[in-house]
Amino acid sequence: MTNQNSKQNVAISLDDISLTELENKITILKSSDFRGLSIDQLREMIAEIIDQCPLQPRPLRLSGVYRARKNCTTQIFTNASDLWYPPSSVIKTYGRLNNVGQSLFYAAMGAETAFHELRPKIGEVITVLIARTKDDYALMERVPFVGIERSRSEALHHLRDEDIFRTSTKFRQQLGDNNYKKWLLIDDYLSFILGKEVLDSEDYLYKPSVAFANLLFSYPKLDAINYPSVLTQNHGINICMLPEKADFYFKPSEVWMIKVDGEDVHPVTKEKLPRIIFLRRSKHISPEGNIEWMQEGEGLTQEEIRRFIGGTKVENLSEFPKPHS
Repeated sequence: MTNQNSKQNVAISLDDISLTELENKITILKSSDFRGLSIDQLREMIAEIIDQCPLQPRPLRLSGVYRARKNCTTQIFTNASDLWYPPSSVIKTYGRLNNVGQSLFYAAMGAETAFHELRPKIGEVITVLIARTKDDYALMERVPFVGIERSRSEALHHLRDEDIFRTSTKFRQQLGDNNYKKWLLIDDYLSFILGKEVLDSEDYLYKPSVAFANLLFSYPKLDAINYPSVLTQNHGINICMLPEKADFYFKPSEVWMIKVDGEDVHPVTKEKLPRIIFLRRSKHISPEGNIEWMQEGEGLTQEEIRRFIGGTKVENLSEFPKPHS
């Protein structure tokens, strides 16, 4: 599978499969009973349709990301390790991109996205961590974005048609009409499996996206995977990477405790939204990860809340190396 993002070339080789054959393979994948298929079996099936398919990598320059975790009753997290990626031994179900027993570092580009990814209910307390880059910025050069055409994130508003394979006339001309149709089928399928909302009781439905991620993470130069947040109606952006990448790029910076206090209705869309209150925030996180908390209510000014919500910067997501020189 091609995952090159150099200006020199993007290897294209979709000629070995017919459009009809590709449609049939995708139909079989969509209609399969995933409960009876292993990740290895699905990985092989998906590899057959995405082999030599160009992805849409973005060079990503950012200063940090957000993670969130629910508190149990009145629990207060005392070490940032509890808010980092979990140990593989506690992962008993499939996730969007992780296998059972596989630890991955899931994060979001914004605080609200990280918060909503937990499906918070009234009365629950959520702790949100800002993980900042060890230097002022980190430059990730190989971050494929799956489902970019359905993303509504403000971080992508500046993308032009030529910046996205789906709408790039040059990309379509290089592929040729027939291979472009094949590419659309594949891109639609990948966007579908990474955009499908899955109930906790049906985690086996994550198997196709897990198998796909398994393929991507086998590439040693891959930094992370970007995809729209389903639970924010695609307005947010999620990022996922291997634990060693997270440890290389990020460090815990600060944490905030937030309680879902009730429910409001958006005045325009009439959408139900959680009403939140800020409970407390960290004063300091030691190099060992120990969290020193401020007292309840301390340091929770509107200025500090705005700083927390806008506490990281994402750049270069709209600067896409062209698929043609």
